[in-house]
Amino acid sequence: MASGKRRIQLDRGRKTSWLQRLFGREAAPALRSPQDPAGVDTSLRRRAAVRAVRTFIESIDTYQLHTRRTVHVVSSYRVPPDSGLRERVPEWIAERVRFGIVKPGGEYGYLSIKSVDVSWNDEGTELYLYLAERVAPGTRAFIAAYLGEAEGVVPPDAMASPGLLGEPG
Repeated sequence: MASGKRRIQLDRGRKTSWLQRLFGREAAPALRSPQDPAGVDTSLRRRAAVRAVRTFIESIDTYQLHTRRTVHVVSSYRVPPDSGLRERVPEWIAERVRFGIVKPGGEYGYLSIKSVDVSWNDEGTELYLYLAERVAPGTRAFIAAYLGEAEGVVPPDAMASPGLLGEPG
């Protein structure tokens, strides 16, 4: 039975520029760790992180605000029992998960997350997101994730535009 619980402190506030803080944007998680030696290909680790986070997000069953600064997320995603992945997957999820809000005018943004409590067992994974600021009344909320420049992902502007291939007859 693979189970565990961890609290992961995030320091996203220091990694954002004043312009990002002004517009409510957060810095993306680093794709390379400071411990990675120069010249080492980390694409396999990056793909494993993206796959784990994507599967977690797609498996979310429910999320709700417990307080104005605490969000509870329940997912049926099971953390792999392998010792290396059991240590890294909760960190990957915590670093990449985002709590977004849609304001009454239709604008959206992401609130800063101070820390994440991750607990997992054979039934799934739970997160408690501790936000740096309060969720304003009248906003809609959503859970998202930063997946980075994953391989095989086509940017929206590079997609072919729908149109007629020939002259209408």
